Amino acid sequence: MDTGANGDPSQHRDTPGEHTTPFDLLRAAVDSSTGERDLYSVARHEFSNLISGITGLAGILLRTVEQPAPAEVRGRQLKLILNNADSLQGALDNLLLAGHLRSGATTVRYEEVDLSDLVRQTVDRSRAAADDRSLTLTVISGPQARVVTDASLAGALIARILDNAITFTDSGAVTVTVPDTAPGAPRRVEIHDTGRGVTSGERDDLTRPFFRGQAAAGSTGCGLGLHAASVIAEVLGCGIELAAEEPTRSGGTTFIVTFPVGDRRGDQERP
Repeated sequence: MDTGANGDPSQHRDTPGEHTTPFDLLRAAVDSSTGERDLYSVARHEFSNLISGITGLAGILLRTVEQPAPAEVRGRQLKLILNNADSLQGALDNLLLAGHLRSGATTVRYEEVDLSDLVRQTVDRSRAAADDRSLTLTVISGPQARVVTDASLAGALIARILDNAITFTDSGAVTVTVPDTAPGAPRRVEIHDTGRGVTSGERDDLTRPFFRGQAAAGSTGCGLGLHAASVIAEVLGCGIELAAEEPTRSGGTTFIVTFPVGDRRGDQERP
């Protein structure tokens, strides 16, 4: 699979070619990843807000060079700049990854993968983000759970749902489970959080590009992580569902990713 230097498929880039401005590139990314041209204006608005936040806060910090502000205030401003920059980078990565997959520009390479090991590696990369929010991040898994999939894309799929869970959990825990299944049954990954939850009216819109539910109020981001996850799932033949509310669990959300049964190694490239 085509990946960037860090092995993340979202880092793959096409040569810009005739595109000459950042918003030309943004328009191309939106068109290719969603197939809906009217979303370009939404994307431009969301990205402009993030950029304005970065430049505005940077200007405030620059003025404190002459009139120093308390270290605590400067720290908060720098953290906001970093959060906006991270959100902007993440949104661009998600758009470009979805566009590459929909256009067939990314090669999908199937191999036998230990799903339990893949989940543990993915969770380990998210521990710093969970620690920053004082969340407990736990993996529950048996010794092995074999599936045939693209390891890099499957990891990216799980990572995006996990990132969403961490982002919208203010306290408590995020638990990733690879449950035992009967022989021949599809393998699953369940990602449960104790976060803000999803209203019944939002369930069908969660993977729509640029959708931000009530839980997203006051947070950065553009609503593209779950959209990218849904595109990856479509390519890999996986299912993503939001579990029904369980009275035994203390609020939050549970996403279930189901991996298809069968060996797809004879179909190494898409489309």
